[in-house]
Amino acid sequence: MPASMTGFGRASLDAPKLRVDVEVRSVNHRFLKLVVKAPREIESLEPAIEEAVRRRVSRGAIDVSVRVERKDDSAAFAFDEKTLARHIAALAKAQKKLKLPGAPDVALAAQLPGVFRQMDADELDAKETAKIVATVEKALDAFTKSRQAEGSRLAQELDGRRRAIEKLVETIAARAPQVVAEHHEKLVQRVQKLLASTTATVKPEDLAREIAVIADRSDVTEEVARLRSHSSQFASVLRKTGSDMGRELDFLVQEMFREANTTGSKSADVAVSHAVVAIKVEIEKLREQVQNIE
Repeated sequence: MPASMTGFGRASLDAPKLRVDVEVRSVNHRFLKLVVKAPREIESLEPAIEEAVRRRVSRGAIDVSVRVERKDDSAAFAFDEKTLARHIAALAKAQKKLKLPGAPDVALAAQLPGVFRQMDADELDAKETAKIVATVEKALDAFTKSRQAEGSRLAQELDGRRRAIEKLVETIAARAPQVVAEHHEKLVQRVQKLLASTTATVKPEDLAREIAVIADRSDVTEEVARLRSHSSQFASVLRKTGSDMGRELDFLVQEMFREANTTGSKSADVAVSHAVVAIKVEIEKLREQVQNIE
């Protein structure tokens, strides 16, 4: 069953010291385009997040948003005592050189760069890191189910249109012999009318040869056979499992349109022309919907 390239998944974790919110959404794209939006402190987890997405998705523009909130604010920063000591020593040296009274301001020194810094992902607790990755996986599970559900709905709609095309093809197949017979009858009537006021005659074999030429030019047997084959293959692809089915379906839609176009150009029959127009309308709808398939 195909998967849609449109999907959405969300997961949250509310732990004693950590809250994590993950959202995954996607729209159509010819290739895989992946964007991960995450806070700086978990940047080192991005390769793992990207790999988790690539294991599940082959096409689409995927947007993964990860928000991490520490409930214990002190845990979000690292205090560098040595850097603070260096800043105080530098301030003391400056005060002495400038002959300023008093001692260095510790509060001021603590605000200087490097004393307090936001922790990196590598400094996260191993359990916290595991919880973040697990939440991402949970969001991806929901995202995958969303794409599969939408893909199932699309498959039903695509198959309905495919069956509508098959019925129209059978209408053409049934009409084709009648078209030749009608051409034969009209040609005979036209010849008889032209010869009615003359003594000229037409040999039966000459008339038969002309009918054969007309029948050959308007013969759509091969086009009908290929349309049937493409329709059957389209149905087979819809029943497959796995990814990257959209490209195969898109190719079949192009081939179906090509055969329908040739059928229309070969036949001057009104009923066949109407059926071809209806087929093209269904194919265009197929083409639009196939763009949503991964």
